[in-house]
Amino acid sequence: MEVVLRCVIQPYARLVILRQSSSRLDLGWRWPIGLGLFAAAITHVIPAEQHLEEAPAWGVLFVLFVIAATGVGALVLGHDSTVAYIAALGLAAMALLTFVTSRVVALPGIADDVRNWSDGWGTASIVIEAFTAALAGIALRLTRHRETAGDR
Repeated sequence: MEVVLRCVIQPYARLVILRQSSSRLDLGWRWPIGLGLFAAAITHVIPAEQHLEEAPAWGVLFVLFVIAATGVGALVLGHDSTVAYIAALGLAAMALLTFVTSRVVALPGIADDVRNWSDGWGTASIVIEAFTAALAGIALRLTRHRETAGDR
């Protein structure tokens, strides 16, 4: 009985508590941010295969980005919290910064990407990531404002 309590009931109770605590939150911001992260993940799946063959270290980073973007996207959809928005903003901004850096500086293994601004997947990725970062920044600001207003 203790195993059932520890493995089934406690996690379910935590899930119910988390859902109740996030039910007050506006899904209007969470959906576009979460879907933006899922779309950013998709834009990294196809290039990841090519990078795994040509520059394995970068391919692994692409795969890790796909995993992180999917996880943070799920976090944002499930919870309207400062932590979720910071993670979304940070991940999207990091991806944008890495893309721009790879087009300006010859990075190891992908030096041929310098000045290659017309890459289709890259263009789609930076548009999605910029949109997602902007929305996450706005949502973070609104969340912090709401939390500060609630303290008064």
